[in-house]
Amino acid sequence: MTSAEADRVSVDALVARIRERLREAADPARAPGQQAYMKSEMPFLGVAVPTTRQIARAAGREAAPDVLEGAARVLWDEASHREERYAAQALLGLDALRGDPQTVPLIEHMVRTGRWWDVTDELAHRVSDLLWTPTPCAPARSCATGAPTTTSGSAGWRSSLSSGGAPTSTGTCSPT
Repeated sequence: MTSAEADRVSVDALVARIRERLREAADPARAPGQQAYMKSEMPFLGVAVPTTRQIARAAGREAAPDVLEGAARVLWDEASHREERYAAQALLGLDALRGDPQTVPLIEHMVRTGRWWDVTDELAHRVSDLLWTPTPCAPARSCATGAPTTTSGSAGWRSSLSSGGAPTSTGTCSPT
């Protein structure tokens, strides 16, 4: 079995696991109200968005980035219910893919094919991750002001906010 074939098996297994858990959590009585609220032609299973995110994140937590991206594409493109699309978006928010510039084509595909506020609102977070995730070329930012620091570190804005401190000499933030 080639690496690509193994990844495909893993993608298929992750997609199947997510779909199975979504169907286990389904509330058919809730589904028509969700569909009416979203004015969606695509049916709903009746799973709340936070629950959908939890299912996707738990299922994909240990998966490799290529598998996560592949599963997100399959869930999105082959969705029979809207929660599958929400799960696809949640996979892009896992640490293995968060802020990865290679996800831009998939994010663009989702925006262009989803074209509804619930899609664009969620994907705006993935674009934000791209903007605030440190890269080797990005200057460190001051935790308090967001202004570039005088250091050459590449810790970036997100690590500054998550540590809740002030920049250190390496450009990272430490608690004050």
